[in-house]
Amino acid sequence: MDEEYYKIVGGCEQIIRFLYGPRRRPRRFAMAEIGSRWGTWGLRALATLDALQRQGIEVNQGGDSYHQHPAIAHVAYWEQEESSCQLLREAHELNAGMLDRLGPAKWQLHCRAADADEIASWIVRQGEVDILDIDCEGCEYQLFRDARFRRTVDRHVWRVLLDWHDPKQDLSDVLPHWRRVHRLEPGIKGRLDSALRTTLFRDHDWAKLLR
Repeated sequence: MDEEYYKIVGGCEQIIRFLYGPRRRPRRFAMAEIGSRWGTWGLRALATLDALQRQGIEVNQGGDSYHQHPAIAHVAYWEQEESSCQLLREAHELNAGMLDRLGPAKWQLHCRAADADEIASWIVRQGEVDILDIDCEGCEYQLFRDARFRRTVDRHVWRVLLDWHDPKQDLSDVLPHWRRVHRLEPGIKGRLDSALRTTLFRDHDWAKLLR
């Protein structure tokens, strides 16, 4: 099984919820990737949105039909390594055709270290954020120790995909009333000494999907 299988499943679940779930008002799909390298997970999310929208799949649950909402998307990246930022720009240029199908506000890159206040402000401006992916080799502790950041994530984000790499640190109580899935992965292919990979999602997320 792929070491990041949980991210693939968690991301796809949230994309399906966005496309087919009941919605109070029209909105765009929003995602932030913190420690984005070359935009791996943001691009995968955009590609999944594009593929599902082009296929025009209809979902049926309990006799009710759910039609797709229009997939207008916006992804923001935070990455402090300039070499990775350049690779991210090139990857998005190569996928320009797909991005053009997903509305005018496609993506933006912040080529600098993650800042709790800046990211919290971005989340608030979106209103709702579908996926917050954090894999920044240590900055996750700084982010979640910030009270405003935690409060903002709790109020505005649907799904958190979180990696942390120091077994001496504990982030398991950052969003205590959210549901979570943990997978402890020691020494994955020699790449990580230890990583606790966690999917966090709101309790009422599943209620919306499965009602």
